[in-house]
Amino acid sequence: MARARNRKNQAIKFALNGKRADDAYGLSELVGRYVGRVDVAKKRATVSLARRAGPAVSREIRGAFNVRARQLSGKITAKSTGDSLRIYAFDRRIPLMEFGGKWAGRKSPGAMASVLRGQPEIYAHSFIRTVSGLRSIRVRQQRGGGRVPRGPLQMLYGPSPRDMIIGRRSDPETRAGEGFYPTSVRENVADQLVTFYVGELKRLMDLGVGRGR
Repeated sequence: MARARNRKNQAIKFALNGKRADDAYGLSELVGRYVGRVDVAKKRATVSLARRAGPAVSREIRGAFNVRARQLSGKITAKSTGDSLRIYAFDRRIPLMEFGGKWAGRKSPGAMASVLRGQPEIYAHSFIRTVSGLRSIRVRQQRGGGRVPRGPLQMLYGPSPRDMIIGRRSDPETRAGEGFYPTSVRENVADQLVTFYVGELKRLMDLGVGRGR
């Protein structure tokens, strides 16, 4: 008598894909319904995320930098590219005067401004002057290694909205790179938006499933 071979043989078979499974369980309709929910939820969550991104960035910037909301208004936008969200910000630098500029007069070492909130700095040899109706912090231009006593005045600038997001720091006068500000605006915004997106997507999915959509 031949001995039975010790091997595994098929006992039960379920069709999970293909026409047989579709005929038996109506998978196309079932999967399509849930896929449709996911797509709709993603689109709605992305719209909400894009709407929230600009104010979130502005709020985070103003928490770290001494700049008013009106200086950021309309200068930060968010756009969905389908599989990602991109945030754009102006690269044009904001006059240093807008960062709480003050000047104690000719006997002071220079005008003062606080680019970072609560961290005032004195800008040597600078002063506040109104030129063509614009009150700003300025210095006299240099020539031959020194300031020209009666030379043209040069306005000083702080960071741009984009600079404040990425933390880029540059010289107020020459605009040459000087490293980075010790802030975490970009990281904080990213964390907030990711948390919101995941929560909103889950909420919309739960809402859709609960209503049987």
